[in-house]
Amino acid sequence: MSERDAGSGSVASNVIYTAGGGIAIALVTVLTIPFYLLAIGRERYGVLVVFWTVVATLTLLELGVSGATTQRIASVSKDNPIERDRLFSSAMMMNAIMGLVGSLVAIFAIQFIATKLSFSTEAARVEFVACWPAMAAIFPIMTIRNIAQAAMVATHKFKPLAVICVAEAIAVAVVPLAVAWCLTIEVPALLASIVVIKGLTLVFMTGYYTRVTPQFTFQMPRMAIVKSLLGFGLWATVSSVITLIFVSLDRFLIAGKVGVAAIPLYSVPQSITQHLSIVPRAFTNVLYPRFSAASTTVDAMAMSVRAIDATNYLLVPVCVFAIIVIEPFLSLWVGADFAAGARVVAFAFIIGAWASGLGRIPGMMLYGRGLPGKVAKIHAIELLPFVVLLFFAVKFFGIVGAAIVVVGRMVVDTLLLARSAGLARLLLRLSRVPTIFLLAGTLLGLSLALDSPLRWMLAGGLSVATLAWFVLSMPSEMARLVTQYAPILRSVPFGKLSRPVPALD
Repeated sequence: MSERDAGSGSVASNVIYTAGGGIAIALVTVLTIPFYLLAIGRERYGVLVVFWTVVATLTLLELGVSGATTQRIASVSKDNPIERDRLFSSAMMMNAIMGLVGSLVAIFAIQFIATKLSFSTEAARVEFVACWPAMAAIFPIMTIRNIAQAAMVATHKFKPLAVICVAEAIAVAVVPLAVAWCLTIEVPALLASIVVIKGLTLVFMTGYYTRVTPQFTFQMPRMAIVKSLLGFGLWATVSSVITLIFVSLDRFLIAGKVGVAAIPLYSVPQSITQHLSIVPRAFTNVLYPRFSAASTTVDAMAMSVRAIDATNYLLVPVCVFAIIVIEPFLSLWVGADFAAGARVVAFAFIIGAWASGLGRIPGMMLYGRGLPGKVAKIHAIELLPFVVLLFFAVKFFGIVGAAIVVVGRMVVDTLLLARSAGLARLLLRLSRVPTIFLLAGTLLGLSLALDSPLRWMLAGGLSVATLAWFVLSMPSEMARLVTQYAPILRSVPFGKLSRPVPALD
């Protein structure tokens, strides 16, 4: 570990903090949904969803400065604290300005959106429009907060960051609910409480970063730094805009070509399987500043290979289990007819979660090495074929066609990113056995009925084989961590058949 990484904590512990925080946030969000529906009703809850959708979309106005800030701060040595302070101060000023621009856009956007949405009463429409002060207030807070969070990531403050983010998520979920139960169910009041919480989060994050940074002082923004951050951030914004098309066009085409009634059969399994990305996302969030701080590209590639290997071993058993149980789970949760209609989509998105999880690693390595343009160009190359194929797939094959094209793009994206990062051959070598397990599970689910005894016998055999591979072939570093943190498992032969990670070409 280089000097600039000193005191940053191990990758494993930081991944645990980040993934644990992500799981906690997901649980809080899911568990409070029924209470919101009961307290404020479906229409007002829908307004909250629209609010967050607009916020997420307009954060593109940040122009990728927060991601650029992480990369730049992480790449600066701890021996140069003034340069780090200049980067942080310049980024804070830039995002404050862009947050104010976002506020103005949001005020006009909410007026426009109000004319396009269908409300049960005119009073509901008036209440929606009355949300504009909260919409305007939250943008500067969010954009500045993103810089504070970026700086904490760049300096490896993952444990306190996870604590702050989980506390924020709990407050954002619970406080508006308390307002609804005790004071009023009007959406502007609920959003006002969220604005206060986000503001407090900004204060805590900024205060923590400046307190733990030795001799921190705010510096005057420098034009050279502004240009550097924008140069990086604009490429990241191009990727973000294209990614927004990748993740939203399918639902619009399904609604138009197949019908709105088909969307739940597609979106429910898609939403469920998205939670499989928590661990890969945690890995890449932790590795991003390390990629930036690596002395050479070869060092960053070596970290990427180990991360790909670890991601396979952590994700594949979960994905195989998900393939086996997703259809009976959906059958119990939302009904047998729904499960039968959604199972193929679910199988596809589970494989997609694995593929995109691997793809995040070379993609983040390219970002960390200051090459966001490569990622943006790859996404631009994928865009036109994706749109054309998705259009015809939805037209002729419905939701199954959409899922296959979307997941196919994820696989192609992973391969192209890995090739651009010089990791394609190694990624393919490390993914041979996982691919066999995942395809075997999918074939099993497609070919045998849910009530077939043979299906469950074969599923049991596949589970045992996957577990045996996971235990016996576990990477040696991971095996040491397991026995270190769980001494009771020392008798289990973790990593007995493990092989060295393939060397870089």
